[in-house]
Amino acid sequence: MAQSGEFPLPVEDSDPVTAAERWADRKAEQKWETARTVRDPDRWRTQSVRPNPTAVRVVERVWLEKAAWFRALGQALIAQRIEDGRPVPMTSRDPLADELTEMIEDEMRRNPPQDQNLPF
Repeated sequence: MAQSGEFPLPVEDSDPVTAAERWADRKAEQKWETARTVRDPDRWRTQSVRPNPTAVRVVERVWLEKAAWFRALGQALIAQRIEDGRPVPMTSRDPLADELTEMIEDEMRRNPPQDQNLPF
């Protein structure tokens, strides 16, 4: 037991699922950081951006009626724009929303999902 003022030593997690999840999280974090560092302008297309709760809220406000795959790509695009300090649409009537809608729909035409209602 740790004495007053000391922090307990971390216990190694022997659960293989948790260890695998931590490994996967570290790999995803490295992928996001590498893509962000090189400023890949198309990293949203491969979802190589860090998930962002603000992006989720923007997509819900701007494109709520769209299919799940569209919204997943939209979240990645908005997250990338936030990472890059670029503007994001505030409402569905924002002219920027139309421009980004075209980009997302173009990506969906080039790489159509098997089921547009699935977010992956």
